[in-house]
Amino acid sequence: MKRFLCICCIAASLTVHVVAQSTVSQNQDGFDSEYMDGNLFASNLKDSTVVEREVSKEYTQWLIDPDLGLPVYLDPDTLAHHFQNVHLAEGLDRQYSVLGVIGSPRINRIWFDREKTNDFIFDFPYSYNVKNPVDYRFSDAKTPHVSIDYYKSGNKESGEDRIKGYFAANFGKRVGIGFDLDYTLGKGRYTHQSASGFTARVYTYYHGDVYKMHVSYNMAEIKQCENGGVTDDRFITAIEQVQDMGRRNILPEDIPVRMTGNWNNLKRQQGILNQTVEIKGNFNRVDSVLDTVIVSTEKRTVSTIAHTMQIGELDRRHIVHSDPVDYYLNTAFLNGTDREKYSNFYVNNTLSIMLNEGFSKWAFASLGAYIRYEYRNFRQPYKNDSVDYRVRTNENDVEIGAILERQGGKNLNFKAQALSHVIGADLGDYELKGNLSYAFKLGKREVRVYADAHTSAYCAPYFMETFHSRNYWWDADFKKVFSNGVHGGIGIGKTGTELSVGFENLNNYVYLADIGVMDQNGNYLTDYIARQSSSAIQVFSAQLKQNFAFGVFHWDNTVTYQVSSNKEVLPLPMLDVYSNLYFKFAYFKRLKFEIGADVSYFTKYYGQGYAPGIGMFVNQNASNRVEVGNYPMINVYANCEVEHVRFYFMCYHLNYNLMEGMRNAFYVPHYPINPRYFQLGLSWTFYD
Repeated sequence: MKRFLCICCIAASLTVHVVAQSTVSQNQDGFDSEYMDGNLFASNLKDSTVVEREVSKEYTQWLIDPDLGLPVYLDPDTLAHHFQNVHLAEGLDRQYSVLGVIGSPRINRIWFDREKTNDFIFDFPYSYNVKNPVDYRFSDAKTPHVSIDYYKSGNKESGEDRIKGYFAANFGKRVGIGFDLDYTLGKGRYTHQSASGFTARVYTYYHGDVYKMHVSYNMAEIKQCENGGVTDDRFITAIEQVQDMGRRNILPEDIPVRMTGNWNNLKRQQGILNQTVEIKGNFNRVDSVLDTVIVSTEKRTVSTIAHTMQIGELDRRHIVHSDPVDYYLNTAFLNGTDREKYSNFYVNNTLSIMLNEGFSKWAFASLGAYIRYEYRNFRQPYKNDSVDYRVRTNENDVEIGAILERQGGKNLNFKAQALSHVIGADLGDYELKGNLSYAFKLGKREVRVYADAHTSAYCAPYFMETFHSRNYWWDADFKKVFSNGVHGGIGIGKTGTELSVGFENLNNYVYLADIGVMDQNGNYLTDYIARQSSSAIQVFSAQLKQNFAFGVFHWDNTVTYQVSSNKEVLPLPMLDVYSNLYFKFAYFKRLKFEIGADVSYFTKYYGQGYAPGIGMFVNQNASNRVEVGNYPMINVYANCEVEHVRFYFMCYHLNYNLMEGMRNAFYVPHYPINPRYFQLGLSWTFYD
């Protein structure tokens, strides 16, 4: 907390310094505060020789491609539409299943949108907080600017808070600096459910005519208090059956939970160094003006050589202050409670070369190749002759790849990539993937057709193959996982229609399963293990996005249909729906409003449970599983934008306890959705 306050003070001082510079420059330009209004409009008394200074609000943002080391430019995130959902752990389209409190573990219900699991699997449920170095944006701002977001909900005892922002500034046209901050704190409506996350990042870059460099460092710390879920789902589904005599209502904080004094703590430190050198050549340019032919010479970038180094230290600690009663099947794999620490240190270097698109009329696409060396070190508890210590595993890996890409086409664009692991622990892993898009006009309507496909083989993540803890222990030797899939769709701009379908075939799919048992007293004792499916699994998905607009009336819809051929191994809801009904209008063209309600819904299925001792989502045991879903979750909101300020007010979970016969308010088994409460959010960008 002290570190967070210090960084906030630095950010505030930088903001004041920038504003002070702006004030000084205005006075130097001849503005007299006695005659100056809020729009910096000078009176007729101002010296006519003074030139008014306009503040530029233009800036560009980009990511660093991890393979080729080149910038990937993005649109700035300044849209007001959907801003009311930007702080929700459920995601913009509410497609994530979460434990409840902000920043808590979550999993995407849409298979084709689900994040991939890396070797350090414990990061997977924290996609709300966690970012890797290549996920952070760099900004090129013509004038310094600061953006601050603030989110608040509930009260002091059980509410949620979030403050985030970034600062970007340039020193001339070549050098830029900036930092990002994000702090979340959720105390939780249910006991022992609090979560907090703090991430910070600083960066700088240099853009020369030939040589460019990017440097970035980010850190994160996540703390999750684990309560194991409620002891009895009837506190949510049928409150009248478990109410205390003489009490009319049972508050959420009064509902008993399965464990206390248990924590998961994640710490991350990562950095990236990216360098590029551009090789340029002289090319003749022929122009004709009337009957005169003009030949000029210009320099163009023919090729780019890049080096990218990433380094990181990822740690997870499971802390147990008190063991839950009748919860674990095994309790003595390790002697102590302070040894459950898991680490992954890595460093990789990627060298790439790219023949750039468009340097001549024959270069219709860019062609690149890269080679990457990665060193990985894993540490986890181990037991030998009743002495506990941490075992270390070292891995080395060499990967080569090639990319053919076209981005500047008027109608057709595509990207094809091939990679293979030729030396090391992942020897034999490969991936072939590609995508293309074609845009054309059908009458007055813009139509875009797109498709992508892949085939791959890869090893199971390290901590899926081997995991040691006080309560769970396995060492496996899994076969390679094979995946083949295609996905494609069509979008019609004027009608607001987008239809996509996808199919994927998985062989040797690896997953976590609950293999617990019921004891003689009727208590279910949990036990988890990683397993590999012996049969192939097919997943089919079809998604329709349809947006309607009639004047100020708008209705946006996303409907996803998906089927898994093996629901025991890969459970998915058959239908997932998000619908947003709102009125959109403006006053004086500056104050813009969106007022409406949105709802998320998915059909019943045996959704994945959550294992606090591992910090991961797991398949439920067939003998003790429950269904989640068939419950609409409704929010009502007012979303506003004026100049560079966005803000909203929202009533979250409006229908809490209002729908008789439909009270199965769970995203994740035994973890209730938060009750009704009010939220407000604000985003304010300051220029110069």
